[in-house]
Amino acid sequence: MKKEIEIWRVLPSNENYLISDLGRVQVLPRLTKSGSKLKGKMIKPYLGSNGYFRVKIARKNRLVHQLLAEAFLNHIPCGHKIVVDHINNIQTDNRLVNLQLISNRENSSKDKKGGTSKFVGVSYLKRDKKWRARIRINDKQIFLGSFKSEKEASKYYKNALTCVEENRIDEIKIKEPNFSSKFKGVSLHKLTKKWMSFIRINGKDKYLGLFNSEEEAAKYYQDALTCIEESRIDEIKVKKYKLSSNYKGVHWYKPSKKWRSQITINKKKKHIGFFLCEEEAAKAYQDELNKLNRVSSDFCEEGEHEVIAHSGYCGICNKKIGCVVII
Repeated sequence: MKKEIEIWRVLPSNENYLISDLGRVQVLPRLTKSGSKLKGKMIKPYLGSNGYFRVKIARKNRLVHQLLAEAFLNHIPCGHKIVVDHINNIQTDNRLVNLQLISNRENSSKDKKGGTSKFVGVSYLKRDKKWRARIRINDKQIFLGSFKSEKEASKYYKNALTCVEENRIDEIKIKEPNFSSKFKGVSLHKLTKKWMSFIRINGKDKYLGLFNSEEEAAKYYQDALTCIEESRIDEIKVKKYKLSSNYKGVHWYKPSKKWRSQITINKKKKHIGFFLCEEEAAKAYQDELNKLNRVSSDFCEEGEHEVIAHSGYCGICNKKIGCVVII
């Protein structure tokens, strides 16, 4: 088998050092300022905290793959515009055949792993249950829209990327949001089928209430907007709630000004959460019941208590019959 020939070149940044196409670095014999001779030697690299090999060149820590790119690929460091990429994604493989010069955007897009999406520029919004597409241009994040499918979000990102590469930034396509209301600050609450009004104050959303009509919700928003413009924030009107609920396990919690949902299991109350509307709180209560796999036809041995799930002692008669009692 023919032995591989190692090619050495002088470092452009320091002529006292050589680097080979295999990523090895050595310092040449030289004279000090005092006239004493220093022997040449191989420089042992060390693994940095970011997973890349480094060497010390003239008291400065340098990345081996960058030094190799400067010597063999005529690479001129320019921040993050052009970067040195490891083709096989192995950060410690600094052979010349494994290195290439690509843009920072290409590098971040290459062999993407992790994250909520397999596509670059796409992420999943758990709150909205939609896919979001974004692209960074001149250190600014541009929002491209929210989408029902991951592929559609990726399509918008790729279109924007093409526009950037072809210097057609003004032609980037952005999906317009599909508002459920014609009024600003108003949206349809899907669960209750009512109109919800919000207004943003100092970077935070203030909830104004749920309304039967879109116009009423818009009126509350306009009144709140007038109060902000006239520096009367304390006078913003918020629709009052009735303090009792028609739903089991739901009540109005005054400190947080929200509906609280909780369930009692074996004489102990379990907090489920706080919600803006009582219907959401009721739904959370029902979901918690469903998790416990309710079986309304099951009773204790004495036949006195209704139980809903098999998992321990009866909370009322305390008999080991495998039941949980919900009050």
